[in-house]
Amino acid sequence: MKKRGWFRYFFLVAMAGLFLYDLYITLDIFSLQENGIVREILYRVENNQTADLSASLGELWRHLEHRKQQTLMVTYGFSLLMFATLLALFVRHTSALKRLRKERNELLKERETNERLQREIAERLYTDPLTGIPNGNALKRDLSEREHGIEYLIHIDIDAFHEINELYGDDTGDELLRQLAALLKNRFNRPHFTIYRLRSDEFVITSTKNLSRIELDHELSLLISAVNNHRFRTGSDSFHIAIRAGASLERENLLATAGMALKSAKRSYRSYCIYSHEHDLTEIYRTNLSWIREIKRALEEDRIILHYQPIVRVSDDSINSYECLVRIVDREGTIHYPVEFLELAKRSKIYFDITMRVIDQAFASFLNHPGHFSINLSYDDIANGNIVGFIIEKVRAFPEPHRIHFEILECDKIENYDIVRRFTDKVRRMGCSISLDDFGSGYSNFEHILMLDIDMLKIDGSLIKNIIHDKNSRLIVETIVDFAKRLDLDTCCEFVSDKEIYDLLKGMGVTYMQGFYLSKPKPYH
Repeated sequence: MKKRGWFRYFFLVAMAGLFLYDLYITLDIFSLQENGIVREILYRVENNQTADLSASLGELWRHLEHRKQQTLMVTYGFSLLMFATLLALFVRHTSALKRLRKERNELLKERETNERLQREIAERLYTDPLTGIPNGNALKRDLSEREHGIEYLIHIDIDAFHEINELYGDDTGDELLRQLAALLKNRFNRPHFTIYRLRSDEFVITSTKNLSRIELDHELSLLISAVNNHRFRTGSDSFHIAIRAGASLERENLLATAGMALKSAKRSYRSYCIYSHEHDLTEIYRTNLSWIREIKRALEEDRIILHYQPIVRVSDDSINSYECLVRIVDREGTIHYPVEFLELAKRSKIYFDITMRVIDQAFASFLNHPGHFSINLSYDDIANGNIVGFIIEKVRAFPEPHRIHFEILECDKIENYDIVRRFTDKVRRMGCSISLDDFGSGYSNFEHILMLDIDMLKIDGSLIKNIIHDKNSRLIVETIVDFAKRLDLDTCCEFVSDKEIYDLLKGMGVTYMQGFYLSKPKPYH
């Protein structure tokens, strides 16, 4: 039996007992006619015996008094017991009520706490902590909920924001972002506008107001002017920043199409652009995704291969070494060249996997081959500790390190000469040689030659292929060759496609050459 039902059960039993006892007493009293006293009284009344009638009545009264006392005692006892029971029930009920009130209050407090935590979590999930405006999660939520009725979207990006962070520090950059957010909120302080911080230095403005393309163009023009002419102040510094914007009226795919318009504005060096179907990058994105999948499959299925192009010594037309050039073979057997996939691999973070595969195959190919070989390395490769560690292990295990040559891509922007210099010093001490590749391309800098301890300059093919008909190309190549001779450096020219170019470069005193005239890149046999 449950504890809460015990008192109720006892109370009902007591009430039933009292009722049965009262019934018994009543029946007992009314059955006195069967008793001898009643019969004696009736007899004396019938025979007119008045003298003894008084004594019999007195005896009857005393008998009833005795029964009355017994009844009262039992009744009082049961009443007291019932009162105690009722009192206990009342006290227990009161205690239970207090406990229930306490539990209810605790539950209410807990619910309020949970609701507050939920609000805080929601605020953190959908609010940018730096600027206090909605973030990218809030934008995705609002775009997915049709009831928001967003008619157009503007995607904003700050030009060269990373340079501000590098020059003045992250604190200044953060303050600039807060001020830009405040400026946008003040300018678009109307119910139908919402400002979001998408990521880093990117903001998004949405509106539920229906605008024509001409009206949106005017809105963008005013926005660009307002931000670009505003002076931002952070401490003792002040800035004018430039922004670019892409906008879209395509309600079904606002964020993606506005992003395409922003990319188009950057490519065409315009301040803003409104999306139209000519800006659609969907097919490009689809092609890029297809290539990323193909590169990953090629890595998994060992379809990353090397072709080797001879580098010829001009003095005796002998093969000095072989440049290792990466290729991808698709499942149909078609060969694909780096121009098709290498830049995309860098953007998709699988570039280093390709570099590791190239290094591994190059060392394996020439382990039992007597020739020299060269491997191209970018600045990103050299700045990657895992890549450098892998190279050092391979060089140490190679029996003749003097046959190894590393070509550093000069067209890459070298951010830290110390990193590159440490690498070149280490491998040169181990017996390897170093060249600076693609020298003379758009990023060429003679400082690279002075800052790095190299053995050879490889002159960029864009200068060589036009050298016969372009006097400027010829003059640049002559200058580079003469400069290299003064520094006691070898030179190598790429893209030597015919005998006329070969003879001209040989007359200039170039040390090495390579190109289709001498040999195309070939698989290892």
